Amino acid sequence: MEPTIVDDLFEAMESHELIAYYQPQYNANTGILVSAEALVRWRDAEGNIKMPSEFIPELEKTNAITYLDWFVAEEACKTIKELGDRAVPISVNFSQRHVNEKDFASRLERLLKRYEVDKNLFEVEITETAFLDEYENIVNWGKDIHEKGIKIAIDDFGSGSTSIKLLAEMPVSVLKIDKGLMQETSKTAEGKVAIESIFYLAHRLNLETVAEGVESSSQLKLMQSFDCQKIQGFLFAKPMPKEEFMLLCGSSKNVAVNYDVLTDGGHFGTIDLLLEAIYKKYPLIVYGNLSKNSYLIMKNNVDNFIPSTGSFDELTQAGIAMREGEEKVIFNNTFSRLALLKAYKEGKEMVQEVSIVTKKDGKKLKILTNDYFVKMPSSNDIIIIGFNDIIEEIS
Repeated sequence: MEPTIVDDLFEAMESHELIAYYQPQYNANTGILVSAEALVRWRDAEGNIKMPSEFIPELEKTNAITYLDWFVAEEACKTIKELGDRAVPISVNFSQRHVNEKDFASRLERLLKRYEVDKNLFEVEITETAFLDEYENIVNWGKDIHEKGIKIAIDDFGSGSTSIKLLAEMPVSVLKIDKGLMQETSKTAEGKVAIESIFYLAHRLNLETVAEGVESSSQLKLMQSFDCQKIQGFLFAKPMPKEEFMLLCGSSKNVAVNYDVLTDGGHFGTIDLLLEAIYKKYPLIVYGNLSKNSYLIMKNNVDNFIPSTGSFDELTQAGIAMREGEEKVIFNNTFSRLALLKAYKEGKEMVQEVSIVTKKDGKKLKILTNDYFVKMPSSNDIIIIGFNDIIEEIS
């Protein structure tokens, strides 16, 4: 009987023909090496390199692929341990066949402990298309991994058809955007909007984003405009042997990204800049729903005893408690919910008042409060946004 590719795999492991390669991932805005993906190459006795596409598809037809995955995972752990303080997070792709592997999460945890690898330096990757089969089992498998404190990345996101559902149910930390989606879909205006919506969703879910297959400066600029956090692709680096990767981790040289947050940055980057400026100006920002008698504090550097949410009437009472004498009456007559509703009905766009606040430590602040009435397209509720500016500290 002729040996199968599975037989060849085990023989290759024993003869050290399987080699771990690493493809660096860079911060899209700074060009700093921040992480990597572990891959595999098969170098035969003559020194010829077999690419994964030549043997992984056959291995995936059997459970033999799980042995290869564990081999790569262990090689990644060895590399992380050897790098020491220079180590960056490394992700390893696991086949969906591991879903049926007993105690997978515990085995992975033991592997990390054996090589003294910080859990933050190891990520489990699984392709989105894997969710087409055994969806519920894969989600539960992912939850077990997450409970061990190990991050999960969805590889080739955008190539399958279960994207939104899996993000809602799977404890995912990282989205790797499918390179085919980026290279083909981004050629049209409609395609760019579709990709941008993926990044918008990822940001709303606080997921880290990685763009795969970035091969040109124009693709890099496009990803920067979507506020993509990491770049992986031939534009910066091809997969490389361990020794080369370790030298790269020891180098302080960054790749050139020529990033300008104003001209290249996307919606989220510029919004963050705006919010930073607003926070510097206004130490207390309050959203109030006068119709629902509720509020939400967006920023609070004035005092820490005011709850971040609650009823607007309670917020008014907390504000009154921070004032003395006639200041209490003025504040109530200007900024209570009934007073604000009255001002709104009179057609005012905002109300404004200067008052003296006494902090818990006895210090007094002169504060200018501006409450603006705003309209939300999706609701008839009366909303205010209050900006509180410290004019001066009174000794």
